[in-house]
Amino acid sequence: MKKILIVDDDADNRLILRIILEDDYEVEEAGNDNEALAKIESLEPSIMITDLVHPPGSGIHLLRWVSEHKPSLPVIILTLAGGAREECLAHGAFAFVQKPILDMWALLAPVNNAMELVKDGKVAWTVQEHECVMDYVERKLAGLDVVTPTSICHASELSINPSLETLEQLINAGIRLR
Repeated sequence: MKKILIVDDDADNRLILRIILEDDYEVEEAGNDNEALAKIESLEPSIMITDLVHPPGSGIHLLRWVSEHKPSLPVIILTLAGGAREECLAHGAFAFVQKPILDMWALLAPVNNAMELVKDGKVAWTVQEHECVMDYVERKLAGLDVVTPTSICHASELSINPSLETLEQLINAGIRLR
């Protein structure tokens, strides 16, 4: 089972996330940066979900560390502070989710998208490939005529060929989110 590491200083928030995710994923928790770094090394999670602010550390600090030491680990940032979105994405965050999470799909969609990148414990798609596929899905949802993800990305950027079933699942997930 794929592992998710949740990093948040608030035990109640970690519990809520655990309840949402534990049916489909093995969930591990950390209350601060030191615990998170130790668990990243020992558990090798498939993805990490971290609160942006968790004193004395921060999601940005963890994000920088991950991008330097574990660049294949997708990081999803959760926060009340919407203004930090661009900074998080600039530092390599896979996704940014606004709290409070009032709709499970607001969390599950980026988690499932990140898990699509991870096959057998390794990143199967690069973030750029994922962006190309998601751009394809968005264009399909908008009703645009797009044949394949490679038709919107340079061939050198896309070394994958997602199955029609995978694309259909992504499109259906996008429809459910709207």
